[in-house]
Amino acid sequence: MEKEKIKKNDFIKEIFKDPRIPEELGINRCIQCGNCSASCPAARHSSYRPRKIMQEILLGARNNLLENEDIWLCYSCFSCNLRCPRNNNPGVIIHVLRQLALKEGHGWEKVVKFKFYLESLRDSGIGWSTKAQTIEYFKELENDWVEIIKNMPEVLKELSMNPNSPRELPKEARDQIKKILELANINEDISEFEEKEEKIQKQKNEEK
Repeated sequence: MEKEKIKKNDFIKEIFKDPRIPEELGINRCIQCGNCSASCPAARHSSYRPRKIMQEILLGARNNLLENEDIWLCYSCFSCNLRCPRNNNPGVIIHVLRQLALKEGHGWEKVVKFKFYLESLRDSGIGWSTKAQTIEYFKELENDWVEIIKNMPEVLKELSMNPNSPRELPKEARDQIKKILELANINEDISEFEEKEEKIQKQKNEEK
Protein backbone atom coordinates (compact mmCIF):
# COMPACT_ATOMS: atom_id res chain seq x y z
CA MET A 1 0.00 0.00 0.00
CA GLU A 2 1.31 3.42 -0.92
CA LYS A 3 1.95 5.65 2.08
CA GLU A 4 0.82 8.75 0.19
CA LYS A 5 -2.49 7.12 -0.65
CA ILE A 6 -3.07 6.25 3.00
CA LYS A 7 -2.29 9.78 4.19
CA LYS A 8 -4.87 11.25 1.81
CA ASN A 9 -7.52 8.69 2.73
CA ASP A 10 -10.71 10.64 3.56
CA PHE A 11 -12.25 7.52 5.08
CA ILE A 12 -9.58 7.44 7.80
CA LYS A 13 -10.20 11.14 8.48
CA GLU A 14 -13.92 10.43 8.80
CA ILE A 15 -13.26 7.65 11.32
CA PHE A 16 -10.98 9.90 13.39
CA LYS A 17 -13.76 12.49 13.66
CA ASP A 18 -15.70 10.10 15.89
CA PRO A 19 -15.15 10.94 19.60
CA ARG A 20 -14.59 7.25 20.37
CA ILE A 21 -11.42 7.23 18.30
CA PRO A 22 -8.41 8.71 20.15
CA GLU A 23 -5.85 10.68 18.15
CA GLU A 24 -3.10 8.23 19.09
CA LEU A 25 -4.93 5.21 17.63
CA GLY A 26 -2.60 3.47 15.20
CA ILE A 27 -4.76 3.17 12.08
CA ASN A 28 -2.11 4.70 9.84
CA ARG A 29 0.58 2.58 11.50
CA CYS A 30 -1.08 -0.77 10.75
CA ILE A 31 1.48 -3.18 9.26
CA GLN A 32 -1.06 -5.92 8.41
CA CYS A 33 0.72 -8.39 10.70
CA GLY A 34 -2.49 -10.35 11.31
CA ASN A 35 -2.15 -10.53 15.12
CA CYS A 36 -5.67 -9.14 15.43
CA SER A 37 -7.22 -11.90 13.30
CA ALA A 38 -5.11 -14.58 14.99
CA SER A 39 -6.44 -13.59 18.42
CA CYS A 40 -10.05 -12.95 17.35
CA PRO A 41 -12.70 -15.43 18.60
CA ALA A 42 -15.12 -14.33 15.87
CA ALA A 43 -12.52 -15.11 13.19
CA ARG A 44 -12.50 -18.73 14.35
CA HIS A 45 -16.22 -19.13 13.80
CA SER A 46 -17.11 -16.77 10.95
CA SER A 47 -15.79 -14.88 7.94
CA TYR A 48 -14.92 -11.84 10.08
CA ARG A 49 -11.23 -10.84 9.86
CA PRO A 50 -10.14 -7.63 11.63
CA ARG A 51 -6.93 -7.54 9.57
CA LYS A 52 -9.03 -7.47 6.39
CA ILE A 53 -11.22 -4.72 7.85
CA MET A 54 -8.12 -2.63 8.58
CA GLN A 55 -6.79 -3.25 5.08
CA GLU A 56 -9.99 -1.95 3.48
CA ILE A 57 -9.92 1.12 5.72
CA LEU A 58 -6.36 1.86 4.64
CA LEU A 59 -7.40 1.48 1.01
CA GLY A 60 -10.39 3.78 1.52
CA ALA A 61 -12.93 1.11 0.56
CA ARG A 62 -15.70 2.89 2.45
CA ASN A 63 -18.76 1.61 0.60
CA ASN A 64 -17.52 -1.98 0.56
CA LEU A 65 -17.08 -1.93 4.32
CA LEU A 66 -20.36 -0.23 5.22
CA GLU A 67 -22.29 -2.73 3.11
CA ASN A 68 -20.24 -5.71 4.36
CA GLU A 69 -22.13 -8.00 6.76
CA ASP A 70 -18.86 -8.98 8.42
CA ILE A 71 -18.78 -5.75 10.44
CA TRP A 72 -21.73 -7.13 12.43
CA LEU A 73 -19.87 -10.28 13.51
CA CYS A 74 -17.44 -8.63 15.96
CA TYR A 75 -18.19 -9.37 19.64
CA SER A 76 -16.19 -6.41 21.02
CA CYS A 77 -13.89 -8.52 23.19
CA PHE A 78 -10.94 -6.27 22.17
CA SER A 79 -8.46 -9.13 21.95
CA CYS A 80 -7.33 -7.41 18.75
CA ASN A 81 -6.31 -4.31 20.67
CA LEU A 82 -4.42 -6.32 23.28
CA ARG A 83 -2.35 -8.08 20.59
CA CYS A 84 -1.71 -5.14 18.26
CA PRO A 85 1.95 -3.95 18.19
CA ARG A 86 0.83 -0.57 16.78
CA ASN A 87 -1.83 0.34 19.37
CA ASN A 88 -4.68 -0.26 16.97
CA ASN A 89 -8.21 -1.17 18.02
CA PRO A 90 -10.37 -2.74 15.29
CA GLY A 91 -13.02 -3.48 17.96
CA VAL A 92 -13.69 0.23 18.53
CA ILE A 93 -13.39 1.03 14.84
CA ILE A 94 -16.11 -1.55 14.14
CA HIS A 95 -18.50 0.45 16.36
CA VAL A 96 -17.85 3.52 14.22
CA LEU A 97 -18.32 1.56 11.00
CA ARG A 98 -21.62 0.18 12.23
CA GLN A 99 -22.93 3.63 13.09
CA LEU A 100 -21.89 4.97 9.69
CA ALA A 101 -23.57 1.97 8.04
CA LEU A 102 -26.84 2.57 9.91
CA LYS A 103 -26.82 6.26 8.94
CA GLU A 104 -26.70 5.17 5.32
CA GLY A 105 -29.46 2.60 5.75
CA HIS A 106 -27.31 -0.54 5.91
CA GLY A 107 -27.53 -3.24 8.58
CA TRP A 108 -30.76 -2.30 10.33
CA GLU A 109 -31.96 -5.90 10.10
CA LYS A 110 -29.01 -6.76 12.36
CA VAL A 111 -29.95 -4.37 15.16
CA VAL A 112 -33.75 -3.92 15.27
CA LYS A 113 -34.10 -7.21 17.12
CA PHE A 114 -32.18 -5.65 20.01
CA LYS A 115 -34.83 -3.01 20.60
CA PHE A 116 -35.73 -4.90 23.78
CA TYR A 117 -32.22 -4.16 25.07
CA LEU A 118 -32.81 -0.40 24.86
CA GLU A 119 -36.22 -0.75 26.47
CA SER A 120 -34.80 -2.84 29.29
CA LEU A 121 -31.90 -0.43 29.77
CA ARG A 122 -34.32 2.48 30.05
CA ASP A 123 -36.78 0.73 32.37
CA SER A 124 -34.51 -1.39 34.57
CA GLY A 125 -31.07 0.17 34.14
CA ILE A 126 -29.75 -3.15 32.81
CA GLY A 127 -29.61 -4.35 29.22
CA TRP A 128 -31.10 -7.83 29.59
CA SER A 129 -32.06 -10.84 27.50
CA THR A 130 -33.22 -14.34 28.27
CA LYS A 131 -31.10 -17.28 27.20
CA ALA A 132 -33.71 -18.29 24.62
CA GLN A 133 -33.82 -14.81 23.08
CA THR A 134 -30.06 -14.62 22.79
CA ILE A 135 -29.82 -17.97 21.03
CA GLU A 136 -32.57 -16.92 18.61
CA TYR A 137 -30.78 -13.69 17.76
CA PHE A 138 -27.48 -15.40 17.07
CA LYS A 139 -28.68 -18.39 15.08
CA GLU A 140 -27.48 -16.79 11.87
CA LEU A 141 -23.90 -17.02 13.15
CA GLU A 142 -24.16 -20.81 12.83
CA ASN A 143 -23.85 -23.66 15.28
CA ASP A 144 -20.48 -22.78 16.82
CA TRP A 145 -21.82 -19.44 18.05
CA VAL A 146 -25.06 -21.02 19.28
CA GLU A 147 -23.01 -23.46 21.38
CA ILE A 148 -21.01 -20.55 22.83
CA ILE A 149 -24.22 -18.75 23.82
CA LYS A 150 -25.70 -21.91 25.34
CA ASN A 151 -22.56 -22.37 27.42
CA MET A 152 -22.00 -18.69 28.18
CA PRO A 153 -21.47 -19.13 31.97
CA GLU A 154 -18.63 -21.59 31.28
CA VAL A 155 -17.21 -19.32 28.57
CA LEU A 156 -17.24 -16.35 30.95
CA LYS A 157 -15.53 -18.40 33.65
CA GLU A 158 -12.84 -19.36 31.16
CA LEU A 159 -12.32 -15.66 30.43
CA SER A 160 -12.12 -14.91 34.19
CA MET A 161 -15.38 -12.93 34.00
CA ASN A 162 -18.40 -13.01 36.30
CA PRO A 163 -20.78 -15.72 35.00
CA ASN A 164 -23.72 -14.49 37.07
CA SER A 165 -26.40 -12.15 35.79
CA PRO A 166 -26.47 -8.69 37.41
CA ARG A 167 -28.90 -8.19 40.26
CA GLU A 168 -31.84 -5.82 40.06
CA LEU A 169 -30.86 -2.22 40.70
CA PRO A 170 -32.50 -0.18 43.49
CA LYS A 171 -35.48 1.90 42.33
CA GLU A 172 -33.67 5.18 42.95
CA ALA A 173 -30.80 4.08 40.72
CA ARG A 174 -33.21 2.87 38.03
CA ASP A 175 -35.05 6.19 38.05
CA GLN A 176 -31.81 8.14 37.76
CA ILE A 177 -30.59 6.01 34.85
CA LYS A 178 -33.95 6.37 33.10
CA LYS A 179 -33.86 10.13 33.48
CA ILE A 180 -30.33 10.32 32.04
CA LEU A 181 -31.24 8.07 29.11
CA GLU A 182 -34.39 10.05 28.34
CA LEU A 183 -32.34 13.25 28.29
CA ALA A 184 -30.06 11.45 25.82
CA ASN A 185 -33.13 10.80 23.58
CA ILE A 186 -33.41 7.05 24.15
CA ASN A 187 -37.18 7.23 23.50
CA GLU A 188 -36.49 8.71 20.06
CA ASP A 189 -33.97 5.94 19.42
CA ILE A 190 -36.53 3.29 20.36
CA SER A 191 -39.09 4.92 18.05
CA GLU A 192 -36.56 4.79 15.20
CA PHE A 193 -35.99 1.11 15.91
CA GLU A 194 -39.73 0.50 15.76
CA GLU A 195 -40.01 2.32 12.41
CA LYS A 196 -37.15 0.32 10.92
CA GLU A 197 -38.55 -2.91 12.35
CA GLU A 198 -41.92 -2.23 10.73
CA LYS A 199 -40.27 -1.39 7.40
CA ILE A 200 -38.15 -4.57 7.43
CA GLN A 201 -41.17 -6.72 8.29
CA LYS A 202 -43.15 -5.11 5.48
CA GLN A 203 -40.37 -5.89 3.00
CA LYS A 204 -40.25 -9.51 4.19
CA ASN A 205 -44.02 -9.84 3.73
CA GLU A 206 -43.80 -8.43 0.19
CA GLU A 207 -41.08 -10.93 -0.70
CA LYS A 208 -43.24 -13.91 0.31
